[in-house]
Amino acid sequence: MFGVAERPGRHGVQAKAIRRISSQVEEIDQSAGEPFRQLREKCLADWDALLTVNHVSVGLGAIHGFRRNSTAYWQKHGVATCSASLGGFALGAAHFNSKLLSSESRSPLAARNVPLRHLTDGSNRDAHHWRPKDTFYFDDSMIVRLFA
Repeated sequence: MFGVAERPGRHGVQAKAIRRISSQVEEIDQSAGEPFRQLREKCLADWDALLTVNHVSVGLGAIHGFRRNSTAYWQKHGVATCSASLGGFALGAAHFNSKLLSSESRSPLAARNVPLRHLTDGSNRDAHHWRPKDTFYFDDSMIVRLFA
C-alpha cells in the first residue's frame, strides 16, 4: 500500500528506499549506479502503466504483526495514501498480537476518496478514516467490518 503512490515524476520516500530489483533472470542493486536508477525508473513507469491502463481504483493490503492496537502510521501513510493515489478506496486486513480491538470503530484501516493533496502533506497527513457502516464479532477472535 505504501508503494502505490510511487510514480514517475512523483518519487517519495518509498521509491528512494528501493535498493534492489530482482527478476527471474537477474538481480541488480543500487551499487550499480546509473543502470540501477534507469531500471528503477522503468519499473516505476511500468507500475504506473499497470495501474492506469487497468483503471485500478481499489487497494487491498494484508497487514500482519501489530503488537498493539495502534495503526496510525499505516492508516496515514499506507491506507490513506493508497486511496489518494488511486482516487478510490483502500482497505487493510490485519492481525494483532494483542487483545482484540477494544472499539468497533478503532483502527479501521480503511480510507476512501482521500484528496490528492494528501500525497504532498508528508508528516502532516490526516488519517482520513473511513468508518464502517456495520461491525460484528466472529468467534471471539475476529472483527468483521462492512464498509459502504
